[in-house]
Amino acid sequence: MMIVLYLLGCVTLTGVYASPNGAPITACVNMHPNHGIGPQNSTSPFQVHSTLTKYKPNQRITVQLRGPRQFRGVLLQARVQSGNPTTPVGTFHMDGQPARDLKTLTCTARDDAVTHSNRNLKGNIEVVWTAPNRNFGNIQFVATFVESKTRYWMNVKSAPVSGSMETVILSLPLLLVTALSSVLYTRCHMPAHAPQ
Repeated sequence: MMIVLYLLGCVTLTGVYASPNGAPITACVNMHPNHGIGPQNSTSPFQVHSTLTKYKPNQRITVQLRGPRQFRGVLLQARVQSGNPTTPVGTFHMDGQPARDLKTLTCTARDDAVTHSNRNLKGNIEVVWTAPNRNFGNIQFVATFVESKTRYWMNVKSAPVSGSMETVILSLPLLLVTALSSVLYTRCHMPAHAPQ
């Protein structure tokens, strides 16, 4: 009986205490750190900012995580605003960021999220996001910030980042030319009607 209680206590404590080496895969969908207590209801002191307001396929964008004080844990993803808003898109890179504090995480595709790699205090951080190879429409960077085991903020979002319409606009002339040539070909090859 004593062994069962000890094992149950270990499992419970594992679920209550944070993951010091990064968010677990189980947090990928709801971005909940599972600390055994709910998130803060107040406005987050931490913010997520994108250096651009529009993206093109395969474009690199710097994403900033900042606030008036430091945090210990984070989970960051880029998510589409419509369709399936829990699926991360694009990939993250740690260009110039100390690898000892952050790492990428694979939720549904390789490197589609960023998380902490230790409990060290982290301040204003920049990571690089590469847009997917096709336009997903508007996206937002969404984060969970952990200040301590009992103080964390979920669903902290950047301003929307719009998918560029450039790829659609560039393809319009080609569509028009194709449609016009089809009409002209049909008209030129129609049999002539004999006068009645």
